[in-house]
Amino acid sequence: MELTTPQIYAIFAMLTTSALAGLIFYYIGMRTGRQASTDIIEALEQSKTNLGNTTAKLTAELIEVNRTLDARESALSKLRQSLIEEQRDHGEVERGLLNRLAAARPLSDEDQAVLIAAAEKLGLAADTFAGLNAHDHAKAARLFQAQTLDMAARIKQAIAANDGRETEAERAA
Repeated sequence: MELTTPQIYAIFAMLTTSALAGLIFYYIGMRTGRQASTDIIEALEQSKTNLGNTTAKLTAELIEVNRTLDARESALSKLRQSLIEEQRDHGEVERGLLNRLAAARPLSDEDQAVLIAAAEKLGLAADTFAGLNAHDHAKAARLFQAQTLDMAARIKQAIAANDGRETEAERAA
C-alpha cells in the first residue's frame, strides 16, 4: 500500500497536531502541578508555623505549671515541717503542764484518807456528845462530819479526773 502525498501530509499534520497538543497539555499540567505544589508547600509552611507557635505556647504553659507545682510542693513541705515542729512543741508544753499540775496538786489519796478518818472521829465525838446530852455539840460535830466527808468525796473525784487526763495525755505523747 502506497500512500499518496495528500495522505502523507495529512498523517504529518495529525502527528504534528498531536505533538503540539501533547506539549500544550504537558505545559498546562506542569503549570497546574507547580501551582498545586506551591499551594501545598505554603499550607505546610503555615501549618508548621502554627504548630510551632502552639508548641511554644504549650511549652511555656507547661513550664509555668511546673514552676507553680514546685512552689506549692515547697510550701507544702514547709507546712508539714512546721506542723511537725508545732506538734513537738505542743507535746513538750503539754508534758510540762502535766508535770506542773502533778507538782501543784496539793491533795492526794493520803489526804482523802486523813479526811475520812477525821470524819469518823467527828462521828465518834457526835455520839459521845449525844450521850452526854450536849445536843448542840453533837449537832455541830455531825455537820462537820458531813462537810468533811463531802470534801473527801470531792478530792476523790478530782484525783480520779486528773489521773484520767494524765493517762490520756501520756497516750497522746
